[in-house]
Amino acid sequence: MSKKSDKLNFAVVGLGWAAQNRHIPCILHNSKTNLIGVIDRNPTRVQEVKKKFGSLQTAVSDVGNADWLDDSIDAVIIATDPASHHQLARHFLHNGKHLLVEKPLTTSVEEGVELVDISEKRGLKCAVGFNFQFSHSISTLKKKIESGELGKIISIEAFQWSNPKRRLPDWYEELPLGLFFDESPHLFYLLRNLSPVEPSFLTAISLPSSKGYNTPSIITIHFQAGDIPMRILINFEATISEWHLAVHGSRKIAIADIFRDVLISTRTDGTHRARDILKTSFSMVRSHLSGTARSGVQLLRKQLYYGTDQLLDRFTDAVLFNSEMHGMSVEDGLQVTKLQYEVINSVLNENSRSK
Repeated sequence: MSKKSDKLNFAVVGLGWAAQNRHIPCILHNSKTNLIGVIDRNPTRVQEVKKKFGSLQTAVSDVGNADWLDDSIDAVIIATDPASHHQLARHFLHNGKHLLVEKPLTTSVEEGVELVDISEKRGLKCAVGFNFQFSHSISTLKKKIESGELGKIISIEAFQWSNPKRRLPDWYEELPLGLFFDESPHLFYLLRNLSPVEPSFLTAISLPSSKGYNTPSIITIHFQAGDIPMRILINFEATISEWHLAVHGSRKIAIADIFRDVLISTRTDGTHRARDILKTSFSMVRSHLSGTARSGVQLLRKQLYYGTDQLLDRFTDAVLFNSEMHGMSVEDGLQVTKLQYEVINSVLNENSRSK
């Protein structure tokens, strides 16, 4: 840690939406961290962030031009486009900086293996931005699973509807299967987080884009975790944007509304009679309204960070106190990348056979 401070001193590289609305506010609100400087290729962004968040060291484009990185910075958050993660991470690890890298970790398995190797050899902490697993809804869901409140877990399902008109980066189509590669890590690490064992990939079915994009229109993926079947359904050409994850138990079902950070749960509806349906409906509406009220207040206060605050705190403790980084380490990031490529290779092979 820097000798100039008893806190962990951060630099943020890449000043897109996630950096400005999640990472930087969380650094500023954490009593164990300082934000020293920011870097971006866009000089306008750099000036906007400096104006918004106060006096900061800055650099445009080339990290090599930032002399202040050498002595005053302990850790770096890399929030740039995925294609640049590997090169930037190698640079900072070789310069002795601890890292928190936005998902996906890298754009290839080989690059991820190299980052694991470098961080281990240099004794540096390297984490990945797998934030939703620390959100209120998912944390509560995990506790319900572990306590046995849901009963025996029968299956886990996740679905993602994505409206292509929403705010999206301009680089995602260059990734393997486009937006799939950028966004699927969230659902993959959530399945790993809730699973009693490492999920194994089974099958994937993809339907091509109706507009000729690299990103498919729909992709369905099946996994198996012990005796628990798992399924992911992603529609990249949906009318609205919704992300949900459902855990079916023998006694209860719990559904995490990821975008609203709300957990809905209800008991089995028995024989599905009218009164059973009404009880289920009332239970789900009540839990959704109460959860929305809680998260809505946080959203209005600009304090709804979807677990990014907990992610940063755990990373900071790992650097300061050598604590573990379960579910968010560079090794976890590599495992998710491997799962992604199992899906991608399966889809590409199936597409080539169908031609």
